[in-house]
Amino acid sequence: IIPEENRSLTETIVESGGALVTEYFPDKPPIAHQFVQRDRLQSGLSRGVIVIETSKKGGSMHTVGFAKAQGRYVAAVLPQLDKDLSERNEGNQKILQDGNTPIYSSHEVIAFLDKLDAFELKKGISQETISVESEDGNVDESINLFSDRDNS
Repeated sequence: IIPEENRSLTETIVESGGALVTEYFPDKPPIAHQFVQRDRLQSGLSRGVIVIETSKKGGSMHTVGFAKAQGRYVAAVLPQLDKDLSERNEGNQKILQDGNTPIYSSHEVIAFLDKLDAFELKKGISQETISVESEDGNVDESINLFSDRDNS
């Protein structure tokens, strides 16, 4: 399990009836190209992909490419215009320029789930309980992005 600190999370996933999916034997050490291959599995097992924050060369862009090739829906959080449009979200801008679904509030997340006919997934989700994480692990910034947009 990489990173090692996710071991307890993986145990919780399996104990609650979830699954860990890989194309590799458990004792095989990770190699960089395997992470891109993992992105293909992630998108293939999903009905759609929501990108919170990615650069043009970020790993999420691999997932988006696989999702599009697999006929999956793709959405991306719309970067805030009043904040620095930095390299960290140039991938989001590209995803949206390519005609994918913009997400600018928690309401669009719910609408996206509806679009996927994923009614079971959205049960119990509200603006207060949506938990999202950017590539750098910054949860608060993403939640603030949702709440800032809802108040406008």
